[in-house]
Amino acid sequence: MADHIQLSGLTIYKASAGSGKTFALARDYIGLVIQDPEAFRHILAVTFTNRATDEMKGRILEELHRLASGVDSSIRQWIMDERGLESSEISARARIIMDT
Repeated sequence: MADHIQLSGLTIYKASAGSGKTFALARDYIGLVIQDPEAFRHILAVTFTNRATDEMKGRILEELHRLASGVDSSIRQWIMDERGLESSEISARARIIMDT
């Protein structure tokens, strides 16, 4: 799994290929925008390859769709545990984000 470092409001993930950096970026991005649906305007997620960028974008959109639809997932449970939100609130916020 990717290690991360917090510096002045920035989170830097450092790990070798195939270790989960893209998953961690997507999960944390989703957690932030579920917490505050306007947060996407202030988040910059950067990867080093176009392939990783496409993978991250696809994961984010797929997971937001799953969350909006009420489908269970490990990210839904992580958001419930980390952000203290109920499943129905997560779905409602994901629908708002998908409509933005």
